[in-house]
Amino acid sequence: MGDYSNALETMTELKEPIDLFFDSVLVMAEEPEVRANRLALLNKISKLFSVVADFSFIGSTAKTN
Repeated sequence: MGDYSNALETMTELKEPIDLFFDSVLVMAEEPEVRANRLALLNKISKLFSVVADFSFIGSTAKTN
């Protein structure tokens, strides 16, 4: 079992830099290589976060069983 409390605390520390990224960077850039690199970075972050928890339901109206 992992240390989920520590993992979530660390992820919380990433909020500011991630917010800054979205405020400062156009992910869907016109240049295909730039766009692909930015999407790949977001994909890596998503995969890293998904190891800790499934965040897809946050803010969702989806119902669970």
